[in-house]
Amino acid sequence: MKLRQLAAFIRVCQIGSITRAAAELNIAQPALGLQIRNLESDFGAELIARGPRGVRPTPAGELVLAWAQDVLQSRDSILHKVRELAASAPPSLKLGLTPSVAGLISDSLVDWANTEGRSVSLSLIKAFSNNISQLVEMQQLDLGLTCSARPREALDSQPILLERLYFMGASDGTTGPISLEDALDRPIALPKGRDSVRRAVDEGVLRQGLVLKNTMEINSLETAKDLAVAGIAGCILPLGSAPDAASLGLRLRPIISPALTRTIYLVRRYDHIPTDAEQRLINTMTATLLGLIGEAGISPYERPTETVSEKG
Repeated sequence: MKLRQLAAFIRVCQIGSITRAAAELNIAQPALGLQIRNLESDFGAELIARGPRGVRPTPAGELVLAWAQDVLQSRDSILHKVRELAASAPPSLKLGLTPSVAGLISDSLVDWANTEGRSVSLSLIKAFSNNISQLVEMQQLDLGLTCSARPREALDSQPILLERLYFMGASDGTTGPISLEDALDRPIALPKGRDSVRRAVDEGVLRQGLVLKNTMEINSLETAKDLAVAGIAGCILPLGSAPDAASLGLRLRPIISPALTRTIYLVRRYDHIPTDAEQRLINTMTATLLGLIGEAGISPYERPTETVSEKG
């Protein structure tokens, strides 16, 4: 049985006429009659007695009528309480983070949300860049940090940080920064296709007039780690993508000459109206990332030399 059947039954009993109740409820009389018969079938008893002066509840109908009124009153009461609670709840803010960023700042953002108290309810979603952009476009995320800005009509992509890339390989006693030429002068595992890390490497190779050799193309970071642990090949990745490097016996060395970086974009819809809490969150994210100190005292993040808005 459904709540609308109970409401219809109550109104029929109150008015004493199926015809007038149907008109008031704006439904066809046969449809209302069917609802009453279905209700009687559910209870296995006749609930309405029909007579020349209209209808009235039977003794069984009187019991069902009192119960149905209690049910609908309880429904109205809980609806009112839930709506009051929803109205008093803090506004939600849903943020998408790439895995390399999420591992570095998630704890700090949770602390920030706790200090904000009831001014905001923060949800963190970890996903790859393209998925984050799609979720923002579909309004399932309010904003996101991505490492790509592919053209999307509804999205505004603002470059806010540069993320430094590192060479990861088996520890051989060598520490400190490493040049791109030295990093590539050994077997190296690189992602396929248009991956943002691969693009940064290809651009660095082109600028330096280098040649990629002994290159293995991979599909996942875990494969790269396995190759590095086995001493088969090194790889290039951001600091946050390998938080377990030391425990695996691997060494992360910042790449210099030239420094390899990829751009981190703040992505949101053009029609999105930012709140004060959202701006405080953005300030906290950038300050936290810029304040990190990586290998050899080199920060893994820096501000772009020029900040421009990109439609993408």
